[in-house]
Amino acid sequence: MSVTFNDQLITYSPSAIDTKNILFICGGAFINLEKTISERRQDSSIGFGAPVRSNMRAGGITNAAVTSSLLESVLIEPKNALAKQYKKLFNTNNVKLHFTEKAHRLIAKKAMAKKTGARGLRALLESILTEAMYEIPDVKAGDELIDAVVVDEESVGSVNAPGCGGKILCGDGALELYLAKIEGSVVNGDVAEPDLQEGESEISSRAVSM
Repeated sequence: MSVTFNDQLITYSPSAIDTKNILFICGGAFINLEKTISERRQDSSIGFGAPVRSNMRAGGITNAAVTSSLLESVLIEPKNALAKQYKKLFNTNNVKLHFTEKAHRLIAKKAMAKKTGARGLRALLESILTEAMYEIPDVKAGDELIDAVVVDEESVGSVNAPGCGGKILCGDGALELYLAKIEGSVVNGDVAEPDLQEGESEISSRAVSM
């Protein structure tokens, strides 16, 4: 590429520049560029997992206005909420996707702790459900047929640690059986997740790093 440099006092002769290794050529004034570079050196600024920085604004709402309860609402309430999108995706393979209420709250809290806001919800769901999504397309039948995937507290993990991932329930009516056992445990005063008896539908926990 031939480039000519002009100045009011001096005219420079054309120079040749090899652009083979140049991706972009930019010109102009960049206000507060050094501040932006400084922030990007401290953390990642790309993708759903990027922290919400203090200079980011969206419709006049700052990061200070975001609460875990608001993130939980974003996760489940809108018409195109992320939880609904994933349920629809799993349903295309005739697999049910069930989130417990505690899982909803914990996902929102993890997004708050990571300072990723609503953008981080999708990244969290991806990390929880990735392995289950790889398992579902496999053709299976009988007791190995995947009926549902459950996301509970164990699936999500703690605020500072990853969980085991979505729990795969196999066998016809496995989700209904699982929910019935959970409800029975709560009624009896035992909130712990019950163990399924031998011969009943199998639950497979898949570990997913976050």
